Amino acid sequence: MEISDKILAKRNELAKDLIQLQDIITEYFPLADIGSMHSAITTLKNGKPILCPYSELKSEYWGYKVSKLIFKLDANSKPKKIKPNDVGDLKLVINIHVVGNCEKFGSFDDPLLWLALDFRIEGEVIKEDSIAKVLTCYHLDRHIKNENDGENEPHPFYHLQFGGRHLVNMDGNLDTGDLIVMDTPRVSHHPMDLVLSIDYLISYFFPKKRKTMINRSREYLLLIKKYQNAMLKPYYHRLSSHWKSEPESVTPSETTWSPISIYPQIA
Repeated sequence: MEISDKILAKRNELAKDLIQLQDIITEYFPLADIGSMHSAITTLKNGKPILCPYSELKSEYWGYKVSKLIFKLDANSKPKKIKPNDVGDLKLVINIHVVGNCEKFGSFDDPLLWLALDFRIEGEVIKEDSIAKVLTCYHLDRHIKNENDGENEPHPFYHLQFGGRHLVNMDGNLDTGDLIVMDTPRVSHHPMDLVLSIDYLISYFFPKKRKTMINRSREYLLLIKKYQNAMLKPYYHRLSSHWKSEPESVTPSETTWSPISIYPQIA
């Protein structure tokens, strides 16, 4: 499959953004394990078609997978309210698989075709004479509609949810204690690529360092603005169209990108 020079140029631009992000993270988080970003950069630059799950192969796609980006949480970044109290060796682990259309990047259309972001906090506690692994995890997904979708529970197009496969994979080893672990409500949330995902998480776990990065690194600030413009602007523009005096008409092909699909409870 031939990929046009225009699409290759866009993919190279996105690859340069990840290289810049990688350099900035290395500067401010020298102990972070971000080696898997290399594969994402290579995927964007290699000129091969990008595969998108549940979609036919098209030459204009951009995308990448990144597995196990690890940021260690020290005493300053450890959440103040945490149980068990004696949990140690805390790590923030990030995985993401994202695919979009180069021709729609920065437009008001749905910015992505596929999004599977999960992040978890892993730690260790001493139980009797052994060390036990503990974790909590969340995921942000783009919903792929299918015929088996029920009508009993809302399924926002992009949604943030507690839990996921990492808890399921623990099988019988998951000690819930006094907690109920169940399918939790899906919270409507704007889409995020790797740039925004990292920024979102360091703003919570490393707020002071993130403030320093914004103030001292013009490159980082411009990266955040660029991807907020590409991801947040179309999302909130589409959602806010619900309150226009004359709502935008929605064709059948756009029903997945309608205000009610973004926020199912909207009235």
